[in-house]
Amino acid sequence: MKKITFSIGIALLLILPCFTSCNISAFEESAASTTRAPDTESSNGHMYGIGNGNAYGNAQGNGHSYGYGNGYSHSPIDMSMPVHISGGYEHTSVLLADSSVWTFGDNSFGQLGIGNTVDSNIPHKIMDGGYQVSSGPHHTEVYLRDGSIWGFGENIYGQLGVGDFLEHTVPTLVSSISDVKQLEAAFLHTMYLKNDGTIWVTGNNINDNMHVDIEGHVDTPVYLEHLNICTMVAYGEGHLLTLHSDGTVEATGGNYYGQLGLNQGISNTLYPIQIPGIERAMKVAAGGWSSFILLEDGSVLAFGENFNGKLGIGSTDWRVYQPTIIQNIPEIADIASGYNHTLLLDSSGKVWVAGDNSFGQLGIPDLTSSTTPVQLDLEHVTDIACGAYHSIVVCEDGSVYTFGNNSSGQLGLGHFEDTFEPALVTF
Repeated sequence: MKKITFSIGIALLLILPCFTSCNISAFEESAASTTRAPDTESSNGHMYGIGNGNAYGNAQGNGHSYGYGNGYSHSPIDMSMPVHISGGYEHTSVLLADSSVWTFGDNSFGQLGIGNTVDSNIPHKIMDGGYQVSSGPHHTEVYLRDGSIWGFGENIYGQLGVGDFLEHTVPTLVSSISDVKQLEAAFLHTMYLKNDGTIWVTGNNINDNMHVDIEGHVDTPVYLEHLNICTMVAYGEGHLLTLHSDGTVEATGGNYYGQLGLNQGISNTLYPIQIPGIERAMKVAAGGWSSFILLEDGSVLAFGENFNGKLGIGSTDWRVYQPTIIQNIPEIADIASGYNHTLLLDSSGKVWVAGDNSFGQLGIPDLTSSTTPVQLDLEHVTDIACGAYHSIVVCEDGSVYTFGNNSSGQLGLGHFEDTFEPALVTF
């Protein structure tokens, strides 16, 4: 097995950066070869959309180490969940209750897996037997229930992990990884958290930033030897959060905006440092250069980049170094964050939003942004996800709603117009 030390670098480019139905009272209603062709489309459900995708971008380090992240973090899929969702920069991936996998939106690099590079504003079924999906900015990874992982889309740095650097427009087997717990498709990488707690990565190796005895980029997953055993990862724009079984959180990478939760004197760290005072963490999330920690009592700590008030802490201070409690919200169960906006799912199934709303990604029709969480008129929600400037939510009956930017059809609504409130997606 290949062992490497991978350094998550600081971003130096200052980019400003059973079931009940879902009630929306405020709104109107393994293969013979390593390449798998898309399955036949079918119509078997509904989905709704708001926004345009996750926040992605490369965070370049100091010439020695580089870090890339998808800016969006999601907890590992629960097998009992009816639907699993993931937002790329301008595309969306959906795993329905019948285990079918669907994609729509930007397809410039084949990230929809439909055999071409034509954008699509309607969902396409590409695979059956899905277990987990993860969307990077321009690539997608799918984890099937048989334990196999498939990648498609942009692959110039080997981020698909399929053993080459070719663009793949149909699902292609990642043959050298197994026993995976969580997928994190990132900007120029894909990260795999295995059930034994080890972290593996494939992709960009500029300036030998992985410190591995391989010339050029890495096209198959390799072990990140210097990272400690963990239970969950969240990969942002050049920074990494890892959750550990004792409830502590470690941070690695760039700290220009305070996204490591350490202090202003630390610009970056090549090796993980435990965030002080965190002992009861249950989940971690990252969006762009921002970080979030969900504590066992349901409270949320936010820190890092805060343009447009996306941290939800009531200010627009653009850098927040100290983990800060988000006030005046109920017990939270999950967090999703895009480029400049954030969704919070509370334990009763309601959704709270904060940050930029320029594209309607908060689901507030008047396009008003907010520095504190605002409750949407949605109930019985079970899952949330963000793209760069769009949002996706799932309800208990398996229906999915989307809202926000739709320039590439990433809302799956059959058109390319932005949508400012939840809208039904039909499969």
